[in-house]
Amino acid sequence: MNGKMWSPPATEANVATLASRGAAFIGPDEGLLSCGFEGIGRLWPVDGIAAQALQMLGIGPADD
Repeated sequence: MNGKMWSPPATEANVATLASRGAAFIGPDEGLLSCGFEGIGRLWPVDGIAAQALQMLGIGPADD
């Protein structure tokens, strides 16, 4: 998702609402986006997503 899609107040409010209801978010990451711009909105590395998902499921190691 392009950084311009993450920055509008409506998106921030929707993410905050979902988080307050217990939704978990993995990412977004910062760096080179598929559109060629640099910024927030890129997908986390797959190994990072997998590690976070396993931790959320209680299978992976906890952060120290």
